[in-house]
Amino acid sequence: MFIEIIRKVAKPLIGTHIGRFWPVKMGYRALLYFLNPIEVLHGHKMFINPKDDALGLLVDVNFEKPITQLLEKTIKTGDTVLDVGAHIGYQTLK
Repeated sequence: MFIEIIRKVAKPLIGTHIGRFWPVKMGYRALLYFLNPIEVLHGHKMFINPKDDALGLLVDVNFEKPITQLLEKTIKTGDTVLDVGAHIGYQTLK
């Protein structure tokens, strides 16, 4: 419930670079420490490193949406996939 409120409030701010401001960055990191693990996909939860500023998973669970859509179209149930070079394993949870 709390995470959904945060996502609704923060989503319009995506792309504004507001996260570059020190108080906002520290608040984001504090929230991640408090909220970890975060539910990201189909009930799967991930521990997100609060120091990884590139991740918007706290705000938007549709992380890397074009890549996710491509993989969903290409990979079928029962296929074997090797996720080489996974950054945090988000796509692996799909």
